Parts: sequence; C-alpha cells; structure tokens
Amino acid sequence: MSKMHFLLNDFYAFLIVFARLGGLIFLLPGFAENYVNPRIRVLIALTTAFLLAPILAHKIPGMPHEPFEFFIVFLTEFLVGYFAGILVRIMISSFEMAGALMGYQMNLANAFAEGPASSQQVALPGVFLGLMAVLLIFVTDLHHLYFRMFVQSYEVFRPVDPLSLTLMAQDILKTITNFLMASIVLSVQISAPVLMIGLLLHASSGFISRLMPQVQIFFIIQPLQIAVGFTILWLSIGVIMPFFLEKFETAISTLSAE
Repeated sequence: MSKMHFLLNDFYAFLIVFARLGGLIFLLPGFAENYVNPRIRVLIALTTAFLLAPILAHKIPGMPHEPFEFFIVFLTEFLVGYFAGILVRIMISSFEMAGALMGYQMNLANAFAEGPASSQQVALPGVFLGLMAVLLIFVTDLHHLYFRMFVQSYEVFRPVDPLSLTLMAQDILKTITNFLMASIVLSVQISAPVLMIGLLLHASSGFISRLMPQVQIFFIIQPLQIAVGFTILWLSIGVIMPFFLEKFETAISTLSAE
C-alpha cells in the first residue's frame, strides 16, 4: 500500500510538472510554430517533464483528495507556464514590429508572410529577422534559458497554491507591461538603421521633387528604396542579431532571477 502511494505521488508530481511545462512549450518560439508537429511538442513536454519531475518533486505537495482540487491545481499550473511563454513570445515579437517599420521604409508594407512569433501575416523583413532570431537562439544554446526559467518559476509560483496568482496579479501585470515596453523599444532600436536611411532618402526625394516638379520622383525611387533598405539591413545584420540576443538573454535571466 505504501509503495502504491509512493508511485501515485511520483505520478502526480510528473503530471503537475507536465501541466506547467506544457503551458510553456505551447507558446515557446521554435516549439509552438504551426510547422512543428503537435505530437513532437507533446513528446518534448512529456520527456522533459519526466526528467525534471524527480528534481522538482520536493517542491510539490501531496496529491489532493478531491478531483475538483486536482483540476484547479492542474489548470493553475498550465496558466503559470502559459504566462511564462507569453513573456518569451513578447520579446520575439519585437522583430515583427521592427519588420513593419522597415517595410514601410522599403516599400514592402504590403508584402506579407507568416511570422514566427504570432503565426500571422507579417512584413517580409520581420519574417526574415524573426526566423533568424529563433535559429540563433538554438544555435547559441539560449534555449537552455527556457528550462532554467521553468525551474526557477517554482520559487515564485508555488504549486497547489491557486491564490498565489491572484495575490501576485499586480506583479504579473507589471512584468507583462515591462516586457511590452522593452519589446517596443527593442523594435525601434532594431529598425533604427533602416529608418534613418529611409528618412534621409525621403527628405532628399522631397527636395528633388521641389526642384523638378515635373518628375515623378517618388515613383522613380521605389526600386532604390528597396535596394537601399536591403543593403542597410545586410550591413547592419551583424550588429542587430548580437544586440537582440544580448537583450533577450538579459530579459530571460532577469525573469529567472525573480
């Protein structure tokens, strides 16, 4: 009987870890995209939960006696993981905002493809930068921060404590607001080279248009806008991506430390 009770507690700890991890992987860049097979996502969540459950078992209280209590705990854990995934997704979405800003300057505002962060139609520069960001996160092993953040989340959000979410609602909203602000600032910083050159190009075109009104200068410079935009993007990509990775690592590490 005691052995059976021990196995049930272990299985319960595995389910609780899987609930929070499933909510996280449900939104993680690189795992939650439409082109990733849902079965692969579930398999990754199950395998990782199986490996982490023995490490986190001491932080999970015993199994509740009522099915409704178990449902509340399971749902709460899923929401905690979902919240962490939202924060990571907000940081990646900075490339979609930056891509929209670049697209307006490069006459590509109406050229769309599916973005890696929102799975919605996004300007082409944002798609390119977003895919490169997800690729570099895995190449540089920054995806390990996902799981470090997951383990550290048990220090902030205790399992089997649904009231902790309501008591920390103000901190949760503050954290989301801070990440949104950081994402907007980061999008402007990423698109700054193209924005500045585009502004100078438009100012020069306006000056030429005033000198030669009979010339449709804004129609003529459209190919030049695209060429200059891609050239500036190509020249600045070596600075943009390390800058983003540094900001991304800082944001996730700060969240893990909290």
